[in-house]
Amino acid sequence: MRPKRHIRGAVLLAASPFLALGLWMSAKGIGNIRRSAQSVHFPKADATVTVSNVSSASSRAADGTRSATSYSANIEFQYQVNGAAYSTSTRHFGQTTGSTDSSEAELLRLRYPIGANTWVYYDPANPASAVAEPGFHANLIWLPGGGLFFIAAAAFALLFAGRDSTRAFRAGIAMFGSVFASLGLIGLAHGAVEIQRGRASVGWPRTQGQIVYQKIDSNQSRGTAGAGEGGTTQTSHGSHLIYQYQIAGRTYYSNQRRFGQLSAAGADWAEEIAAAYPPGSPIAVSYSPENPQLAVLEPGAGWEACWLPGAAGVSLLFGLGVLWLARRGSF
Repeated sequence: MRPKRHIRGAVLLAASPFLALGLWMSAKGIGNIRRSAQSVHFPKADATVTVSNVSSASSRAADGTRSATSYSANIEFQYQVNGAAYSTSTRHFGQTTGSTDSSEAELLRLRYPIGANTWVYYDPANPASAVAEPGFHANLIWLPGGGLFFIAAAAFALLFAGRDSTRAFRAGIAMFGSVFASLGLIGLAHGAVEIQRGRASVGWPRTQGQIVYQKIDSNQSRGTAGAGEGGTTQTSHGSHLIYQYQIAGRTYYSNQRRFGQLSAAGADWAEEIAAAYPPGSPIAVSYSPENPQLAVLEPGAGWEACWLPGAAGVSLLFGLGVLWLARRGSF
């Protein structure tokens, strides 16, 4: 049954903001990736940390189905270029504003205490644009990845509105499949990096360290029936830690337990990790000789590292399957 013309128009109108937002997020994300590549060639300037604290905010969905606490690190650097004073709160291009993992914010506070001397890398064409951590960071993939989700939502609308047009319908199908294939490729790339680092860490040198932070963060979600009474509430638990260690007289901090680690799971899993790494306990730290700030407590590529590439592989195969069927005209 073909949708009526006024319904098709309404659907397309409703889909336009999703498509526009998805395209903007994707373009912004690609721009951040480009800037991160350029930043490795930026000149550097001495800087001082003037703000360093952690804030938290709890949120709950209006229907009561979800609740979570997000933690953010507020870090600010002051620096001078050619006698002019500047400040920046950008650690790296594409940085996220918060995380439900409390150790992420605490780690930044420890790495950048107030009064610490460090460097920032500034754009010579615009010295007000500067970062403390040049180069690529995993957070860079979140913005373009989110953009692809909004584009996928618009593709659904295109599928509906173009049901009476074979060409439009196939174009929507192709866009839908492309989004899932792209997300799969991004996930596989990130998962492959984690597995490669895990395998390499087996041969890294070791040093003694100490657990300086440990907390179990919990987030709740409830089924749609749970907006009223009798709903099933599910709670995910993440065991998060920070440890310090010294290399060549310099103190480093890390929250990497193992590469590809899960962010949250069941209570027993989180409590087992917390019991293995109580605050103040001494631990063995494996660190990269090329980049001592890259460290891990459990070297190797364990089962946790398989979750992301596994899910990404399913997304890639699904997307490729949709593209193949669209090409064959099977829809």
